Amino acid sequence: MKAFFLEYFYEVYFIYGLSFIIMGIAITLQVKEYTNKTFSNNLWLLAVFGYLHGLSEWTYFYLPYRESDFTSSSLFILEVIDLNLVGISFGFLLFFALQFLYDIHKHALVKYLFYISIGSLISWLVYFVFYQLIFIGDNPDYWFNLAEIISRYFFALPAGLIACYAVYQHKKQLQTTNKYTGYVYNLLMIAFMGYGIFAGFLVPSADFFPADVINTETFFKLTKLPVPLFRTFFSILITLSILLILRKFQLENISLIGRTVSENAILQERERIKKDLHDDIMQSIYSVGLALESCKYELDSGDTEEVRERLDKSAKQLDNILSDMRLYIQDLKSAELASLTISEIISRIVQRFKRHLNIEFKNDLKSFIDVKPEIKAAIHNTLGELLINAVKHSQADKITITIKAGQANNILITLEDNGVGVDLKELQRKQSQREKLGLVHVKERIHTLGGEFNFQTEKSKGTKFYLELPKKGG
Repeated sequence: MKAFFLEYFYEVYFIYGLSFIIMGIAITLQVKEYTNKTFSNNLWLLAVFGYLHGLSEWTYFYLPYRESDFTSSSLFILEVIDLNLVGISFGFLLFFALQFLYDIHKHALVKYLFYISIGSLISWLVYFVFYQLIFIGDNPDYWFNLAEIISRYFFALPAGLIACYAVYQHKKQLQTTNKYTGYVYNLLMIAFMGYGIFAGFLVPSADFFPADVINTETFFKLTKLPVPLFRTFFSILITLSILLILRKFQLENISLIGRTVSENAILQERERIKKDLHDDIMQSIYSVGLALESCKYELDSGDTEEVRERLDKSAKQLDNILSDMRLYIQDLKSAELASLTISEIISRIVQRFKRHLNIEFKNDLKSFIDVKPEIKAAIHNTLGELLINAVKHSQADKITITIKAGQANNILITLEDNGVGVDLKELQRKQSQREKLGLVHVKERIHTLGGEFNFQTEKSKGTKFYLELPKKGG
């Protein structure tokens, strides 16, 4: 095994470095907005660790391979860069572990440890890299080795153990009953602990304890297996475990989003039905109510024949309302309107209100027949709503409805009355909440179809409504 490792030294370290680069890339690509925030918020720190540590390992195997191409000063600079990459990468691994644990418990002590770790990394850089290696420069091999060992003992080892504990706490916090998720969390705990031991406790040999007893050389002599092999294994295990957990969270949240969309669709459909009932059925009921109210005054005048006639018509209207209700329940209302021309639709509305209003219908829409059903439904419901408002508020004795084709074959409709009219502020103040909802529904309905809805009103000068609808809808 030793001969194999020495023969394929460069290949082993290339794969070793590649495993960390893959960790960084995989985490960067897989962290989504819809993953678990506690778990994913700080994974960018782990990704940075992967990138930096992968580069450090590639630098480590590249230097002896191309050593003859560099001067001694250039080689020294590259070794300093490699040392920086090692130490800073372990620092980011520790930052990830502490921040992950803090997001789970929000304990002040963990936050203090996070700040201490930042200070420790800065102190390590200042003392070992800038002071001993660059400024003093005596015995660089000794200081290179010592700086790496210190970074492993004080950054890599606690990072692996704290990350293992943080994963355990996050698993408890989730209280998951899914066995698959539990197994993956256990795998990630083993991976972090294993990496912490092999990267942080098994260090290069040195003349102080425990590095003089437990180090990479003694481990290799005992097992005939190189330590980088285990570091590579655990780094790949960390990457796979995290990706599996992220994927699990993504699937769960996508499922939740799907359920939410379905629920919203149901609520929107209920809102649509409510609007349609308000716009059509309630208009018809209100019309019957007006007819019945007029019967009261005619009874006082003794005109029973007229009352009987109106009651018969009201009964027929109620039958029509029941028929309309059945059509709504069976979702056939749109199909019914689809079989009518726009002129026929408006004529039906005019006939419904003609007993209460003097309505003149001007149809300048000669050959405009091919209109989508939702446009016809919008015209039907909107004009009904506006005529009810005219009956209740305008005191008009004449209403004119005009329909014609506009630019790009849009449908232009105006409804004008000669009623009392009010200014806009007064209109908004006096309208009841129910009536406000009616006007809001009109505007929403027209805008949804890509149309425009406006009106002009002035006290004692009547009101004029403008509707513009596209031929095919928005």
